[in-house]
Amino acid sequence: MRAKIDNEVLLIHQDDLPQYKKTGSVVRNSYFWALKSIAGRCPFGSNWEYEAEVWFAVQRMLLSFSESGYLGLSETILEFPHGTEVPTVLRSVSSWISEEEWNVEKEPEESLSRFGKKEFGKKEFGKREFGKKDRDGDDRKEKRASSWRR
Repeated sequence: MRAKIDNEVLLIHQDDLPQYKKTGSVVRNSYFWALKSIAGRCPFGSNWEYEAEVWFAVQRMLLSFSESGYLGLSETILEFPHGTEVPTVLRSVSSWISEEEWNVEKEPEESLSRFGKKEFGKKEFGKREFGKKDRDGDDRKEKRASSWRR
C-alpha cells in the first residue's frame, strides 16, 4: 500500500486501500473495518489518514494480517517514496518504491462473483442482471415471489 507522511500524519493512498464487499472474503472485510476504525479521517474516494498516536496500532494490525497468510504482502506493506525517512515504529511493515511507481494510477481490481462471472460494480443473478424484465415483460422479482405461493 502506497503511503506518505505529511505533518505527522500517515496517508495511505486511496487506490491501495482494502475494499469492503458485501459478499466478499471475511478476512478482507475485517481488514477493511479494522483499518477504517483507527483512521483519523477516511473520506470516501480519498486517502485515509492516521495520526502518529495510532501508528503502533497500524503496525500491529498490518503484521497480524500479514502473518495470517490470507493477504498478500502488497496489501499489508506500506510503500513509501524512495528517500522518505520512515518512522521507527513503522519500519517493520514498510518498504520503499520509486517516486514514479508511487504516482502510477492502479487499475481497479475486477472480482469474480460466486457464479464465476466478472463483476464490475453490477449486481448479477445467474445469467441475467437482477431486476431486469423477463421476456414476457414481467419483473423477475415479482414472478419469483408469486411462483412459490402456487
